[in-house]
Amino acid sequence: MSHASWFDPDRLFKHPDDYAAFVGQPYAELCETMTARFEAESSTPARIAEHRKLREELEGHLSSIDGFEERPAELACRIATGFFRMFYLEQALLTMSAGREDFFDRIVTVNGLDRVKDIIAEDGGVQFALAHHGPHFLVHLLLAKLGIECSVGGALTDDFGQGHLAWADRLQIPIDAAKAVDFSDNFGRAMAALVASGQSLTLYPEYSRSKRLGRHTTTFLGQTVHLPTGVARLAKMTQRRLVGVRMLRTAPYRYTLEFGPAISVGHADDQMSVPDAAAEMLRFVEEAVKAEPENWEGWRYFRIMKANGLQVMLRNLAAERRRMAS
Repeated sequence: MSHASWFDPDRLFKHPDDYAAFVGQPYAELCETMTARFEAESSTPARIAEHRKLREELEGHLSSIDGFEERPAELACRIATGFFRMFYLEQALLTMSAGREDFFDRIVTVNGLDRVKDIIAEDGGVQFALAHHGPHFLVHLLLAKLGIECSVGGALTDDFGQGHLAWADRLQIPIDAAKAVDFSDNFGRAMAALVASGQSLTLYPEYSRSKRLGRHTTTFLGQTVHLPTGVARLAKMTQRRLVGVRMLRTAPYRYTLEFGPAISVGHADDQMSVPDAAAEMLRFVEEAVKAEPENWEGWRYFRIMKANGLQVMLRNLAAERRRMAS
């Protein structure tokens, strides 16, 4: 018997038919139905163990992080509880409801859309840095609903991508040829080919599962972490501006889709370097994490960010010692 949550995005986006009966229900009624189901599931041994595991991991991270008023144990409990409500319950609710005509008026508001559409008109597309904040898997569908079709790069499997297309069809959101591009030796070429076809791209900026870490680190929540530069390098390679995007929770079952800084990446005097642009996007994410720590999925991977940061620092130190000895 599977111990995965019925609300887990890995199930939600891979098996959309399991949720078809709830699409189109009145939103207040759907919130009530799904909340009752979520709360009943949350009392099962599997979900209690999942909550405890995340809470313990969070407490370990928070013990070395300054900037939050609550004690690590208290904050860890609040984050773990809020995280699963957002990432499981509310992400599923919003996904089931994304086909509504009043979705962007009643459920999700949008900030900065006109500026993004101007950039797309000027550049032919945009490179989004999509934060793992809020119900971020839904963002790809919401961008399409707003008339911005994107392909996404990262550790996303083909069945996950196909699930998004199935959801788009069920919700009557127009998507023609969006793809999910997994990390591989030809990742950059594959993404460049999508740009050539006229599509915008999304890529997550906080951490990388690529085998090539690069040589850059930065500070995030007071900790030294690896700085992935792929999202900025793609912006430079495709000559498109780098634009941050994140989901902010404004109330239970309500969010704002917010477009953040738009950065030109290149060699000109008025353009940011690749590392500086990548660091700026990580600061955009950090701002949201400090305000809403319970809505950042990256806590699950924070250990990877720190471990990769240490690996890069040690490798850079060894390289510097070799240069001094030569």
